[in-house]
Amino acid sequence: MKSEVATFLTVAIRYENEVLPMKAEGTQRTNKTNIKRLLEFFGNPPAPLDDIEPYHIKQYLDSAKNIKLHQQIMRLHYSTIYG
Repeated sequence: MKSEVATFLTVAIRYENEVLPMKAEGTQRTNKTNIKRLLEFFGNPPAPLDDIEPYHIKQYLDSAKNIKLHQQIMRLHYSTIYG
């Protein structure tokens, strides 16, 4: 029997289903927006968690052209989901 490879997509979905509902409504909205952005990069195609390296995160942050605060928030979300 082949074991399923954990991807950023599967972990993000689990986070949305299990963790996000316990957060405040405003936090849920912000997190959903940030997760959507992260999935555009790490979810298409779904990136296996074991293959994601720090330079991939840097590529995401560089490609997103986000302001410093947003980059810090995204690092926090990635760290929480992947972590």
